[in-house]
Amino acid sequence: MSLEFTLDLNNCSYRQLSAFVRALEVAGMKGHDHLTLNEGRLVATVTEPTVGEKASTSFIDPVSVGDATLNTIIDALRNKLT
Repeated sequence: MSLEFTLDLNNCSYRQLSAFVRALEVAGMKGHDHLTLNEGRLVATVTEPTVGEKASTSFIDPVSVGDATLNTIIDALRNKLT
């Protein structure tokens, strides 16, 4: 199972971008994996997500990750409606 993350770059703050990158790292995205840009949205697919492994989350701001997660869900719902 793969995970897809999206971030709307047209209305993105630095904090949201930073949380997006941290969420990708925790999910298991590697430094050599590719990102794509699709209609102003940064799209990242984690093909082999980290599951069941204890990831170090001491550097993650839960509020930022929560904001990025909510934005990803909102983007997914918007895409489903169109």
